[in-house]
Amino acid sequence: PSYLPQAGTDYAGMLRVANEAFGQSTAADRFLIVLSDGEAHDPDWRRALEDLKKKEVKVISLGIGTAAGGLVPDGQGGVIKDGRGAAVLSKLEPATLEELAQATGGVYREASNWVDLAELIQETVAQGKTGDFSKTRDVRMAERFQWFLAPGILLLALSFALEIPSLPTRRRLALGTTTAGAPLPLPLEKKTTRLVSKEGPPVLARKP
Repeated sequence: PSYLPQAGTDYAGMLRVANEAFGQSTAADRFLIVLSDGEAHDPDWRRALEDLKKKEVKVISLGIGTAAGGLVPDGQGGVIKDGRGAAVLSKLEPATLEELAQATGGVYREASNWVDLAELIQETVAQGKTGDFSKTRDVRMAERFQWFLAPGILLLALSFALEIPSLPTRRRLALGTTTAGAPLPLPLEKKTTRLVSKEGPPVLARKP
């Protein structure tokens, strides 16, 4: 509570300080988290917002308080008072916070009770990536069929090479002619010689 302003919210000053804190590079997602009741006394904050938009800084606005209004505790058992000693009454006015978020592509949530800040950041990043992806897809869409054409031609040539039989060499042709022209050897008849013995029957002896 000690960080809350005691005389309204100076949005113009806040945006100028944020603009000086963020550099010119837009390579990474950047966020400005604004915690306020939305009460704005100076309408010049819109001019300061234009400089922040050029740096693509997204504003996450968190509205605190209620529409009926209420006193702001000071964290020490009392309430925050202004310079005149009067208690500060905080009343939620979300219009300014909603405009900040909408103008920069951020989000607005009421944070009177509990807000998951990590979830809000993820939601904001997801919305930005979806838009950028759709734009890039439309611009960079191109046919890539030629990537598969060269391997297809190579495989086709290889299949033809495997199907055509190789031509016989000259040496193989010569050997084949000699073998084909030579007469086949015929089986020789076995000749036998009859031996006559005086003491016994004739014996046939095979001639070697």
